[in-house]
This record gives sequence, structure tokens and C-alpha cells, in this order.
Amino acid sequence: MLYAHREQFYKVLNLVGRKRPYFTRNSNELRTPERINNTEIYVETHLNANSIVRLSKRIIKLFGYREDDLSIEVR
Repeated sequence: MLYAHREQFYKVLNLVGRKRPYFTRNSNELRTPERINNTEIYVETHLNANSIVRLSKRIIKLFGYREDDLSIEVR
């Protein structure tokens, strides 16, 4: 999705949780930050499985996809 929406990827900076952002340019705002390759944006990686699914759904909706466009397989 990053390559398909490169010019609009900054929109993820608007995704905020109750206490802190999920994405930021300031790694100090996150508990366990990880820089996204080829960007100056950090993502919070200290999330449980349910939070990751919820955030993933918010991201795909942000870029105009339907929630059911996301498929997750569990082994």
C-alpha cells in the first residue's frame, strides 16, 4: 500500500489511539517505535493482535478500500 499511496501516506499520521498516536515523525511519542522504510514516519509496534487488526482496518479505510478487502489467515 505504501507504494500505491506514496504521495498520501502521510495520512496515517491522523490515526491516534486513546493515549498516543499509532504513527508519528517523533519516535519519542511511541512506546516501541519502528521506523517505516523509506519514510520519516514511525509506527507503534507494541500492540496486541486485536489492536493490529483494528488498526489495519482503519488504515485500509483511510486509503479508500473496503474493510472486507483485508484478509487475515491464522495458522
